[in-house]
Amino acid sequence: MPQRYNNYYIYRPSMGADNNRQKPQKSGPSFRQRFSLIVWLLVVSFVVYFAYSKHTQAITNAREATIAEAAKKSEAEAQFATQVQQIIDNNADATYSVSAVDIKTGASVKVGSGDAMNAASCAKVLTAVLFLHEVENGQASLTDQLGGKSSQYQLKQLINQSDDNAWVLFNDRLTHSALLSYARQLGLTSYDPSDDTISTQDMSSLLLKLYKGQLLGSRHTNLLLSYMQNTNYEQFIVPAIPPSDSVYHKVGFVDGEINDAAIISNGKSAVALSIFSNGSDMSDQYTRAQTIQEITKAALNLL
Repeated sequence: MPQRYNNYYIYRPSMGADNNRQKPQKSGPSFRQRFSLIVWLLVVSFVVYFAYSKHTQAITNAREATIAEAAKKSEAEAQFATQVQQIIDNNADATYSVSAVDIKTGASVKVGSGDAMNAASCAKVLTAVLFLHEVENGQASLTDQLGGKSSQYQLKQLINQSDDNAWVLFNDRLTHSALLSYARQLGLTSYDPSDDTISTQDMSSLLLKLYKGQLLGSRHTNLLLSYMQNTNYEQFIVPAIPPSDSVYHKVGFVDGEINDAAIISNGKSAVALSIFSNGSDMSDQYTRAQTIQEITKAALNLL
């Protein structure tokens, strides 16, 4: 009986070709490729970091420069105020009011009397601005006849030669109520055409707006500024201005008032400077001219 199982065998499935074949390995980046990628990422990261650091440093430098410039300006303004106050104290025979305004920043320094004072002929600038404003609005023309002459001729006489007859002609045409209304629109709250008073702060503000082209178009702004050079009275602010700088100004004096209001520019920066003085009469005109020039020289440090 045992022999019957001699041919018995255990069935094992045969190992075919499919079972013996190794599965293909998935292809991936080589070591060199992986290394190049890492290097590239490091380079990009460094460039981005460097650019960001440079940009951040530039912002920091600009901020620090702005702060330093502001501190420098503030120090110059404080020194100006101190110097001018000392000059005023040393010339107590007259009452002085001084206002200086930086054309770019609008920062202002006021020294002396803060009250409105007799503007004398300095107020002629406001008259000229309002008339040119009406020209631009089509309400008037420079060719209009005024006092037997063209309005442009009379305008030059008004500003460049400080002609009082031309002032009467323009003020009668414009009216005091229109001058007052226009001044209020410009924020010149101290101006009163009935007694011709204005503060030096408002006078400087008017000059600043004019110079920056905020009142008139460029053609009429330049025309008016041209009339404010080489005028008939050049003995107050102008002698203190270096030849390399530009100055546009208007002098006014009556009774004991001696005033000069100017825009001074060195080509990079500019300041509107108004100096009003009130004395008992005009007998000290030379002394006050010297005082006004001292104040002007102090103002040059604001540029």
